[in-house]
Amino acid sequence: MRRKKPKDYKNWNYNVGFGANLDSGTTKTFVRGGGGVATAGVARNANKYLGLRADFIFEDLPLRDISLVLASAGSASSYLFALTVDPVINVPVTKLWGGYVLFGPGYYHRFGTLSSETPFRVRPAMCFFNGGAGAGTPAFV
Repeated sequence: MRRKKPKDYKNWNYNVGFGANLDSGTTKTFVRGGGGVATAGVARNANKYLGLRADFIFEDLPLRDISLVLASAGSASSYLFALTVDPVINVPVTKLWGGYVLFGPGYYHRFGTLSSETPFRVRPAMCFFNGGAGAGTPAFV
């Protein structure tokens, strides 16, 4: 009779993480980088290499000053909540350390609030000039 081999992986993995975001794409136009990020996740492993993982992500997205001016708001807050449920491929490197690869869909909800208690005033400024006809006409910022 064959002896059963001991299992060299855990059925469940948990993780918690904190950090700062680095925005890109269209978001970078309206949001400053460096807002806080918090994540929590759990994974159920089917074997040493494959499993199913769920992650919850919260991001603070601080708005740029120009975004507040465009919205005529004195202050604002912007956040992102995300929930992902993905297949995971575990890559064991040593007995204690390893990595993983995720792929799959997620639900992302971005929301925010604007406060107009002390709005910025739009005023004329000589910020750029149009070459050709109408050169020297002040633009609004």
